Amino acid sequence: MLSGVGAPSVGTMTDPTEYDPTSLRNQPAMRAGSEKRWLIAGGILLIVAGTIFAFLMPLQFASAGMALSLLVAGYLAMILSAIFIQSARAKSMTLA
Repeated sequence: MLSGVGAPSVGTMTDPTEYDPTSLRNQPAMRAGSEKRWLIAGGILLIVAGTIFAFLMPLQFASAGMALSLLVAGYLAMILSAIFIQSARAKSMTLA
């Protein structure tokens, strides 16, 4: 049971208009920043997962091929989002 200063009482919800620094929407990476961090992280994931799926191609061609194509399509969507979305906050939320 939570107790102490600032602990919410049972059955209440946080006011959505109140600033909550622990909320996902209020994290610095979501509010501002460049798209480079998301594209780099996505690129690393693309390389690692793409390598794994490429090695699985001889065993399960259809499954690995579909997974590899979805992975590339997802990264392409990230690149297009980084190019065409103007608002920094909307861009960060989309890329995350």
